Amino acid sequence: MWKYFAAFLIMILIGWGSYFTVSKGFYPAAIVNYKIISARDLKSSYQSALGYYNKIKKPEVDNQTFEKEIRRATLDKLIENQLLYEDINKNDIESQLAALIQQNPNLEKGVLVTYGVTWQVFQDLILRPQVAMEIIQKNLQSKNENLDNWLKNKKSSASIWVLASGLKWSGERIEVN
Repeated sequence: MWKYFAAFLIMILIGWGSYFTVSKGFYPAAIVNYKIISARDLKSSYQSALGYYNKIKKPEVDNQTFEKEIRRATLDKLIENQLLYEDINKNDIESQLAALIQQNPNLEKGVLVTYGVTWQVFQDLILRPQVAMEIIQKNLQSKNENLDNWLKNKKSSASIWVLASGLKWSGERIEVN
């Protein structure tokens, strides 16, 4: 009898765990070279981008098409960021980010008003990827290579699986289904 109770209890715990995992977005939206981009990260980035673009968009834009395109572009950018981070030392990013912030002490003040996100979210979504791109671009310039070609080659050779609904990987970019 206790075996049935233990099995039932295990099933309940698995159900609760699954519910918690899904409700908090702790499942993959995409996998890039065996590194996960979570649905939570996609949703957070999407909401930030949508909030910013809703402030500046023109009223004649179709809302549903616009939101799909923002979601597509957001996941595409998250994949690019993941590919950039593969070739860069995190300490290099952090040291250059600290130097950038020190050079621009008023940068933090306008972030909430302009982008509608906190300073930490702004650093994660905008500044760190930009610093990473600049580091790679500097390295590529010393080799007389182009960032766009490098990124295109990186995307084509990467192992990318998109698990987010309504989106697919074309081999070069994210597309809406």
